Amino acid sequence: MGNDLKLRRWRYEDCLLLHSWRLHPDIRRWAGDQSEISLEIHENWFGRFMADAGRYGFILEAAGEPVAQIRFDPAELPGIYRISVSAAPGATGRGYGSRIIRLGCASAEMQKAAALFVAETMVENFTSLKVFQRNGF
Repeated sequence: MGNDLKLRRWRYEDCLLLHSWRLHPDIRRWAGDQSEISLEIHENWFGRFMADAGRYGFILEAAGEPVAQIRFDPAELPGIYRISVSAAPGATGRGYGSRIIRLGCASAEMQKAAALFVAETMVENFTSLKVFQRNGF
């Protein structure tokens, strides 16, 4: 993992990719809603997300391939953002979670928008807990 990493904003063409990641059992088991979300429901959600200037989504690419995603959703108070992060299926355990958290939180967009980042995860999700703790949460 070196200089081949690139952080970029979500694009509309990421909709199908993110849906396929969301359906993967290893990712879905830690989602707040563990149901199998239909493509139609996901497309509707994704369209609303992309149209909302107060929400931010980023993809981490390694050698041009998407390996992780991070989403920043506004919390209850202005300037506070909740973080949702996941590595691509098959890309876990390679440090991509830590890298996308650091790069996403340090991005110009998030530095301008956020006063505080909040990380929430399930108590049983030890991997996520460790990643957030390693990154100062």
